[in-house]
Amino acid sequence: MDANLELRNNMTKFPMTTDSDTDVALAMSLMRTCGVRHLPVLDCGQIVGVVSERDLLRGGGFDRRVGDVMIPNPYVAGLETPISEVAEMMGAKR
Repeated sequence: MDANLELRNNMTKFPMTTDSDTDVALAMSLMRTCGVRHLPVLDCGQIVGVVSERDLLRGGGFDRRVGDVMIPNPYVAGLETPISEVAEMMGAKR
C-alpha cells in the first residue's frame, strides 16, 4: 500500500487536547483561539473521549465539565490504518 494513504502521513501530529475536568467555557475558548471544532479528551495521557463545539454548546451551561458532555470511548485507529478505512468508520459512526 502507498505509505501516503496511511493515517500517520495525514494526521495532525500534535493536536490541541483537553481533559475531562476542564470546564466547558475554557474548552470553548481554547477551540475558538485555536480555530478547531473538536478536541481529543485525554486523562493521564490516555484518550477517553472527544468533544465537539456542538457538544459544548448543547451541554447545558458553562458551569459543566468537558467530561459531562464529551463523547466517551472514541474510535481509535492505528498509525498504519488506511485513510479509506478511517473515513469509512467516521461515516459509519458519524
